[in-house]
Amino acid sequence: MVSTWGSKGDSVLTKATFIKHGSQCSYDLTSIIHSSKSCIGYAQEMSMFDYVAETGDYIWMQNKGGVNMLLHPAGSGCVATFTYDQKA
Repeated sequence: MVSTWGSKGDSVLTKATFIKHGSQCSYDLTSIIHSSKSCIGYAQEMSMFDYVAETGDYIWMQNKGGVNMLLHPAGSGCVATFTYDQKA
């Protein structure tokens, strides 16, 4: 399932995948936010996320609930990708 919403310079794309293996269910959620803020400014606003690593152009961060946030500069703004995998 894919959805988008927002306005120019501040929009969101979300993709959810649901998988069933026998009696086990799992899901994978990915949300991508395009922001006009810098990645450093965005990271400072998202204080519930802790720095994990920097790989190439990406800053990896994670919160206590296991949600990953990957920040990538895009022009004068930032693309924030949030990922979460879970068994239901």
